[in-house]
Amino acid sequence: MVIVDSKHKLEQLNKLIDEHDCLVEVIPSDYYSHPCANSISLIMIQVKEEIWVVSYNHPDLEFFGEIEFCFLNKKYVVDSKNFYHYFDEPNVMDVNLIAYLSGLSLIEWRNHVTNTHEQMYRQYRDVKNCNHLIPLSKHLERVENLFEDVSRMLGQANFNKECYEWYNLKAIKTYSDLEESGIMTNGKYLEHFPDTTNRPTKGLVYLNTICTQVLDDHLTDMVVLTLQH
Repeated sequence: MVIVDSKHKLEQLNKLIDEHDCLVEVIPSDYYSHPCANSISLIMIQVKEEIWVVSYNHPDLEFFGEIEFCFLNKKYVVDSKNFYHYFDEPNVMDVNLIAYLSGLSLIEWRNHVTNTHEQMYRQYRDVKNCNHLIPLSKHLERVENLFEDVSRMLGQANFNKECYEWYNLKAIKTYSDLEESGIMTNGKYLEHFPDTTNRPTKGLVYLNTICTQVLDDHLTDMVVLTLQH
């Protein structure tokens, strides 16, 4: 693990991800808050077998100044729809879309949480920004296991590249843009497509039709956007 705690180390990291593909995991302050009402706690990036840790506001690490990334090569992320809420970057590779099109098991962050995560989420379920309470070492443990599973899956992946490009470049980015502002319900921002089944609705792989409400003064219309492959 390399902790990025200075501008010099950030420059080193940016040089690496400018030259090599990488795995990226954005750890929000609160997994259960919509990105529009959330913030980044940590980012962990694996490049050339090394995991680099960058803190935005996690209390275990000191803030050293403005953070900017130069993501030019491929970035493999578990949930690109969520990633786009924080970074508008090219060459984003959606791991779960690759898994789905390859007929492999999807990768969920919930399946990689440690006992500490589970205890904290139970004990402080009503506390905002609960990920700040979890030690950096436990976040790292979760992400190491996650990246191992991602690397193993990518080694087995075999999928239709044309189909992947359509979903990755058009559908998922469109859904992310639609969800950017969230839906206010009972004082909370919700996603348009909550994870209500065991299917990967978060990755929007199964969906080909979406509905969103448009308000125009006193007129309410239901606009249906149908995306066909």
